[in-house]
Amino acid sequence: MDDDFVQLGADSIAVAEAIAECNITGISFEDVFNLHTPRQLVNYLNQHK
Repeated sequence: MDDDFVQLGADSIAVAEAIAECNITGISFEDVFNLHTPRQLVNYLNQHK
């Protein structure tokens, strides 16, 4: 939950695939790169429902 996406090698194609595969709405590429970790993304999504 606390591993950094970018440090793990995420790029824009991987992010687009993950967002589409998980059917995630309400999040952008910028959000993923700015928030960095799954935990931060979950917190963000919970706060912006």
